[in-house]
Amino acid sequence: MKKKTVPNRSAFIRKHPGVPAATVVALGKKAGVPFNEGLVYAVRSTARQKLKKATKPLALPSGNAVTNTLPASEKTPDVAEALRGIRTAILVLGVAETHEAVDRLRDEILAAV
Repeated sequence: MKKKTVPNRSAFIRKHPGVPAATVVALGKKAGVPFNEGLVYAVRSTARQKLKKATKPLALPSGNAVTNTLPASEKTPDVAEALRGIRTAILVLGVAETHEAVDRLRDEILAAV
C-alpha cells in the first residue's frame, strides 16, 4: 500500500509571508496541508530568529567584535537596503523561491525597457 505524502507544512507557510495566520491555515486546509495557527507562528518566529542571528556581530578569537557589514563598495544606502531585502527573502522564502522571484523581476524589467 502506498503511503500518502503530505507537502512540507513549513515550506507552505513560508510561501505566504505577510498573510494572517488564520488565512494561511485556511489556504493550507484547502490545499490539503493540515496545520494550525500555532505552527504558523512558530515557523515565522524561527525565520525571524535566523534573520537576527545572520545579522548578529561575529566574535573573533581575540575577543574583538566584527560586525556582519557589507564591503565598502556596497555601503551606499540603496544597495545595502536591497541586499538586506534579498537576505530576508532568502531566509523567509528559501533560496529557490527567491531565485524564481528575482528571475520574474528581471523579466519584468527587461520587458519594460
